[in-house]
Formats: sequence, C-alpha cells, structure tokens
Amino acid sequence: MTRHIIDHHAARTGSRILNFLRIARKEADRGLHPATRILHSRPVERDSTSRVARFARIERGIET
Repeated sequence: MTRHIIDHHAARTGSRILNFLRIARKEADRGLHPATRILHSRPVERDSTSRVARFARIERGIET
C-alpha cells in the first residue's frame, strides 16, 4: 500500500530561509526596531530563589 499524496514530504529548497535572510539583511541596514531595542535593554532578572519560593507557595495553594 502506498502513502497518500499528502503524506509525502516535499523537497526542501531553502527558499523560505533565503527570503527571511534577505529581509533581515535589508532591515539590518536601518538598525533595530524600537520595540526590539527596548526589549534588549531591559535588565535581566536574576533573583531566581525568590521566584522558586513564590512558585512553591502557589503550588501549595497560597496565592496572596
């Protein structure tokens, strides 16, 4: 029994990736989008111990 026509994988040519790269390179000339710049400039939260404690309280049912 052969596979249905939908079950066959199409050959990947990489054309989608090439188009994404072309757009990215074109946009790189103009710099980052303002929203992207804001996200990259945000401080990184490193207080993982307090986050674990908060998740543990939520898991126990204490949500105050």
